[in-house]
Amino acid sequence: MPTIPTHRGCQFYELRGPQGAPFVLLLPGAFSGSWQYDLLRDHLATDLQVITVDYRGDGQSKNELWDVPPGQIAEDMCALVGHLGAERCHVIAISLGVFVLAEMMHRGFPAAGRSIIVSAPALRGSLKLPMTPLEVLDPPRHRKFARTQQIAFAGLGLFVSERFRREQPERYQEMVERSGGLSVPEVWAGLQQFAGMFGYEWGRHRVLERLDRKARLLMVGDQDILAPIENVREHPLFLEGPTLVFQQAGHRFFYEDAQPFNDIAHHFLSQGCLPEPLPGRGIVQPLEVSA
Repeated sequence: MPTIPTHRGCQFYELRGPQGAPFVLLLPGAFSGSWQYDLLRDHLATDLQVITVDYRGDGQSKNELWDVPPGQIAEDMCALVGHLGAERCHVIAISLGVFVLAEMMHRGFPAAGRSIIVSAPALRGSLKLPMTPLEVLDPPRHRKFARTQQIAFAGLGLFVSERFRREQPERYQEMVERSGGLSVPEVWAGLQQFAGMFGYEWGRHRVLERLDRKARLLMVGDQDILAPIENVREHPLFLEGPTLVFQQAGHRFFYEDAQPFNDIAHHFLSQGCLPEPLPGRGIVQPLEVSA
């Protein structure tokens, strides 16, 4: 089990891909088990070295701290890339991972490679917890759920779209079941991660403007209630692009529409440009087209 010691914790990581290939650091979102990134990891690892992690308190990473803000996670990630000799690497930052990347850059991480910014609530002016759909919040009465399962089940409504629930019921059910299996420490870690986003100093994410415009890609879902498309269309960083919009897709569109997302991410990180034509048969559109 590959781990490194961190401040009052233990950082678990995995490294997949051919030795000597460029590194890619995958910074996941809150409440998102590493299994949600397996397809992406395997797709990229054909010709890239992919670093996947469990944040402290998640999965196989240990934590002895009471509070785990994005800055603490960023310190853990900086220690990890230093340990692996991967300070200069590509980055895929998803949701909470966008906060973490910003904090890593504040700590001197150069983000010298290409960067993909995904489902970025950190680019909003504020963050308010949206309402959860009632059909998700109210589980079937013939089933009994532990308290941690109730929390995880209710939260699913924040992250996925109606199209995903309708068109991919088996994968959605798998997400429900896996999320319901979260342990008490993992739920507590996820709540701390959410608290870190709510308490974030919003001006600090402007460090992301330092990312090389030609080496960054932003992707959003047009039904993401944590990063509303209206905010995306008004934010100058998204307008500078390139920004891609997944149609009828929620916060976890990278999981909902895994194949086109993985193809785009791999092509951009490997070639430095978008594939032509865009995959997904119209599911993915440039921001200008969708506005």
